[in-house]
Amino acid sequence: MRIASTSSVAEQDALARRAAEGDVDAERIWIESHRAGVATWATRLGLDPTRELVDSALAALTSSARNGFDFSRGYVLGLWAFADVQRVLETFAAHDARRAAAARAGELEALAELVTSARAHYRWLQVAIDAGHEDAEDVLSDLEEQSELRYDDAGSERRAAHWRVALDYLGGRHGLPRDVELGAMHLDEAFSFRPAPEVLVEIEVANAEHHDLDAARVGLDEEAARVLDAAIVGAPARRVSHLLDRLERLLELAAPRVICDAELERLEAAVATVAPDTLDAATWARVERCRSR
Repeated sequence: MRIASTSSVAEQDALARRAAEGDVDAERIWIESHRAGVATWATRLGLDPTRELVDSALAALTSSARNGFDFSRGYVLGLWAFADVQRVLETFAAHDARRAAAARAGELEALAELVTSARAHYRWLQVAIDAGHEDAEDVLSDLEEQSELRYDDAGSERRAAHWRVALDYLGGRHGLPRDVELGAMHLDEAFSFRPAPEVLVEIEVANAEHHDLDAARVGLDEEAARVLDAAIVGAPARRVSHLLDRLERLLELAAPRVICDAELERLEAAVATVAPDTLDAATWARVERCRSR
C-alpha cells in the first residue's frame, strides 16, 4: 500500500535524505506532502477525511519516521509506515461504528460523549433524525446555536457532514443501512444541485481538507454510483427550484430585506447558469414574482 504524495519521487527522495540528516523543515514538508494521500486512503476506507483524522495519521507517520528515517525508501510509505497509519484509520472507523449505533438507537446523550467536534455531532444527529428520533432535531437546533456551527456562514462544515452521510448511505457503511434515497437526499443537502467538484473545492479551502471523488466511488454498487454521478454533474434547473422555494418562504415570513436580497442574488446567479428553455413557464413566472417583490 502506497500513500500518494504531492511531491515527485525525486523531491521525496531529496527531502527524505535531508530529514534523515536532521533537517526538521525537510521532515515537515515531506510529511505534509502526504496529507492528500492519507485523506484519499481514509475516503477509500469510508472515513471522513477531516483535519483531526489526517493530523492524527500524519502524527503517526512522523513518529515512524523519527524512529528510523530511511531516505532510500522514504517515499514508499507502505514498506514501513503502513501499519502505523492503518491503525489510526482503524481506530477512527471503530469510533464511527459506535457513533452510528448510538445515533440509530436514539441514544443522544451517549452520542454527545462520543463525538469530538460540532461537525461530527451534526453528522450523526442527521442519522438519528433519519432513523425517526424527533428529539434529535431539538439537539441539532441547540448545536447550531451554541457551537462553532453558528459561524459556519458558508455552510462548509454542514455540507461536508451531509456529503459524508450520503456516502455512508450509498455504501451501507458504519452500521448504516444501504439507502440510495437517503443518500440522494443528503447529496442534495451537500451540493444544493450544484456540480460537486466546485462545492468540494469550497469545502476544501474553508476546512483545509482534501476530498477525492474517485475514492468516494470505491465500493459503491451500480445504482449508488449512478446517484453519485448525477450529483457530481449537478442539476441547475433543480437548483433554481430549490432557491425559489427558499426565497418564497422567506418572503412569506417577511424576513429582513437584507436576507431576502442575498437569497435573490443567489437565485439570479442560478438562473444565469440555465438555458432559458430549460425552465417552464410556471417557474419563470415565480422568478419574476420574486424579482418584483
